[in-house]
Amino acid sequence: MVRKYSKNDEGVSAVIGVILMVAITVILAAVIAAFVFSMSNGVSKPYTVGITIKKTTSGAVSIVNSGGPDVGQLEHVYVTYQPVNGAAINAYNGEVPADGPDTDTLFDYIEKFDALKTVGGSFTIPAEGVGSPNKVPPTTPTHVIVTGYFKDGKQQVIGEADV
Repeated sequence: MVRKYSKNDEGVSAVIGVILMVAITVILAAVIAAFVFSMSNGVSKPYTVGITIKKTTSGAVSIVNSGGPDVGQLEHVYVTYQPVNGAAINAYNGEVPADGPDTDTLFDYIEKFDALKTVGGSFTIPAEGVGSPNKVPPTTPTHVIVTGYFKDGKQQVIGEADV
């Protein structure tokens, strides 16, 4: 009987080749995922503070701190309201800030909102409005925004409602 030998020049079988390709793909995906997920270090956790905003029968707007795990981190609270087709108004002195609260004068009156720093603390926007000589009432609907300034220097909207 004569034996025939066949010559095979392949160094690696097809199955080993597929396994190597899958391994390279998995390693590449892991490297890309590690790079992408490490970029999210700048995202901070949101603060949780419960704020209740409602309009009373007299037309005033009542804002109450309902608590939450991050109430103790509040440094200051700032309240604005925006009547229909109007500009945002500082709820303490009736000023109309150009681009949000004016940081130069913000802390001159922000302590007036500090009752909202504690659980159960409240602030009321009177039905006749605030400021002088032109009081702007919180007409219906009015958009109310409560911003919290926290001890670590960050700020976040902690309450917002249309009343």
